[in-house]
Amino acid sequence: MQNRYKFLNTVLAATAAIPLTIVLWVCGHMLWVIWPDLDDKQKASIVDGLAIISLPGIAAACVAIWFSRKKLTIPRSTIISLIVLLIACFYLFFQYIQPTISFRDWMFDHDTYVTTLICALIPLFYFLLYYLAENFAIESRRALTITLVSSVLLPLLMYLGFNVARLSIHGNIFSTKIGHLLFISMTTAFSFVLIRLGVYIFRQKATAFQKPSVIWATQLICVGVLPFIGLALNAGGPVARESQMVLGNFTAREFWWLTGFNALLYLLPQTRIYSLNLALAGLRMAGLGFVLYFCTVFVLYLPLALLLIAAIGLGVLLLIPYITAAAQLLRLKTDFLHLTQGGKKGGVIAVLTVGFLILPAATLMHIYADRAMLTRAIEFLERPPLALNYQPDLHAGKLLAFAYTQQTNRRGRGFRDDRQNVPIYDSLYRSIVLDGADLSETIRKKIKLVFAGVDEFVQPLIATQSQAQLGEVLVNTKELGNLRESTLKITVSNDQSRDAEFNARLTLPDGALITGHWLTIDGVEVPAQITTRSNAIWIYNRITEARRDPSLIYYEAKNRLRWKIFPVPTKGFSTARLKITHQYSVDITIAGKKISLQGASVPADAPLVTRRPYLHFVVDCRAGIKTDYLKDAQATATHLGISLEKAQMSFVNTSIHTQDFSTQRVSCPQTTGGFFLDLALRSILYTQSNQNSDRFPVVVVLSPNKLRAAWEDISFLTAYYPDTDRFIIHDGKRISAMDFFGTQAEPEINIRPFRKFINPPEGFAEFYAYLLGDFQGRQRAVVHAIKTGTLNPAVGSIVLETEAQRRKLEELHKKTLNARNELDTGETPRMSEPWVYLLLTIPLFFFLWRGKKPQFPGI
Repeated sequence: MQNRYKFLNTVLAATAAIPLTIVLWVCGHMLWVIWPDLDDKQKASIVDGLAIISLPGIAAACVAIWFSRKKLTIPRSTIISLIVLLIACFYLFFQYIQPTISFRDWMFDHDTYVTTLICALIPLFYFLLYYLAENFAIESRRALTITLVSSVLLPLLMYLGFNVARLSIHGNIFSTKIGHLLFISMTTAFSFVLIRLGVYIFRQKATAFQKPSVIWATQLICVGVLPFIGLALNAGGPVARESQMVLGNFTAREFWWLTGFNALLYLLPQTRIYSLNLALAGLRMAGLGFVLYFCTVFVLYLPLALLLIAAIGLGVLLLIPYITAAAQLLRLKTDFLHLTQGGKKGGVIAVLTVGFLILPAATLMHIYADRAMLTRAIEFLERPPLALNYQPDLHAGKLLAFAYTQQTNRRGRGFRDDRQNVPIYDSLYRSIVLDGADLSETIRKKIKLVFAGVDEFVQPLIATQSQAQLGEVLVNTKELGNLRESTLKITVSNDQSRDAEFNARLTLPDGALITGHWLTIDGVEVPAQITTRSNAIWIYNRITEARRDPSLIYYEAKNRLRWKIFPVPTKGFSTARLKITHQYSVDITIAGKKISLQGASVPADAPLVTRRPYLHFVVDCRAGIKTDYLKDAQATATHLGISLEKAQMSFVNTSIHTQDFSTQRVSCPQTTGGFFLDLALRSILYTQSNQNSDRFPVVVVLSPNKLRAAWEDISFLTAYYPDTDRFIIHDGKRISAMDFFGTQAEPEINIRPFRKFINPPEGFAEFYAYLLGDFQGRQRAVVHAIKTGTLNPAVGSIVLETEAQRRKLEELHKKTLNARNELDTGETPRMSEPWVYLLLTIPLFFFLWRGKKPQFPGI
């Protein structure tokens, strides 16, 4: 008996200390980011709130340790005092102390913060009620009768009282605060009654549950009937809408199949075949894992069980998983005793362990398979292969399912229904497959274009935001060794009657680099921070939503940057400063204004190279369009005056197949999917640039449809293809041309001599490597930019106004620099997967089972 209470004290200490420690660590990390931006009142409220939330856990742990050392059970009065303390702290936090932090979700998610704090109190709350139920065990028929009557009357009285208050003439017959206290007190009493009844059933009536008929009837009701009632009410009952909004949507077919299979397993009787009984026990353990999933989902709402019963009847649904899990534990205990009598205990435990891990393992295998497929797809779309013959190993149907899945609103408690309204699974799926972020609209549209031929790209609408104008530009140049450092002091003006945005193109020739970027905010010149390109754009969008003061610069294409400043005040101006490092005299443009920077003269001793052109046709083989392009190819060759003798042709859809030109017919081997133009342009340009030949390809695209490509990425490859600056298009009606930046050009090929390409600075070289298939190239380019302050195409430069924003940027750096992929520009960056935490659960499980497993009192 003494060991039983020693075990209870130990579990109480663990239940009080472990959740509190984890929660304080998580919340402390969240607060560290935004702490510098909080005022003194907010800081005091946060400290007081954490102290209030921590007090019940600290007090319970100290009491448990004290009575464990004394080898005594905790008195009833002390347990009741701890419960009252917990309720009081919970009430004080939410009524008086809870701080209001109005930051955007990209810096601080207040809802997640509060939910995390609640998670520290729930395990302690229910274990204290269980400890109290152990001390107030039902010993008489009278006590049992009172408990049964209370379990029925408490919800009924609360339901009637709730409706009386709601329908009363004066709205509420009691104040809101008194109502909250009443709900909390009644919920506590109701939870105690149910736990006390459960302790009685499992302790006092344990012998009755050894009878096969009683066990079978219990399983039929608790495992076979109640779960189906819960699923039915969630799908179409009178509280279906509220149930799906609060608890989640469990209408998927898989839930019904698994519930039926679980009920069948628990209703099957014992057989005379030991191995079959062992296998069934393992499968029943898998069913327990399925039910425990629901128990975990509903645990946050257990303190509100009575309120939910009184208001909308959801409390009944909350209790079903726990009733089912208790009934299944009863059957598993019986199976375990029978199996250990006929075999080794270690083998039985191993089978039960494997059974418990079946569903989690199957789920994770499914999730990681989707992750691997989506990762390959994003790599394929962002960095198409450079071979002239390539067939991707991708499942178009699954990718299109991702593309057509609507993005969900993740504000508030949207984590409950992110993807398919399946709580917990959604968050896990998002964390692993999407690294915690949605696919951007650009990536979705590109998947549809490449794998289905559906073109949803449209020209962007003209921005309704007022545009600021470039004003005075002052240039100061000084020598820096063999380089020149030009500092541009720039004024941006706004003569309109509302705040405006400066959104301009900035062009830099080869050899000119931005090495400094400042914006003046409230009279103080603030330096910019360098981060990944998508991080910078995403953060800029989040800051401008709050009408703050960022300045952003990033590369759109080779030699072409985008510069944004917001807001430029009404009838006012903003000032910024750029530092540009260069060796030779260069001309740059900002918002169309040409600015000359003085430097050394360009050497003229580099040898010139002239190469001979040949035609390389890119044939559009997407689904649903023409298949024979011979006449178009011949007409283009005649127009350009280039022979077809040594021409080549690449048939392109989601794959690429290249062969010598045929004078008989130019027809696609198959017309499927979409048309991945990037695949062909990159492969052709790169392949020829690496051949030791005096020939170069004149690319001719044969397609009746409008062309789409990632021009900002393709443009960087012109460094390897300097003979011309455009490719030809024949749409079946006319011949036109387009440059490698996606703009229209004259349909002529100007063959020109060129100087051998000089390797760019280190940051650029790394970024070229990244574009050409080196997955680590981007990381090296980002690290180089952060260390040197030199902007390169892999990164963006953004002015951050506050220390909290800089801390958030530091946090994003840690998560993104090791990621293999990024989501498209403007979206949350991809995060590294939490596989380490998943692996840690395996040794943790075996640690808990090490040695002799302690028996829970009464079970």
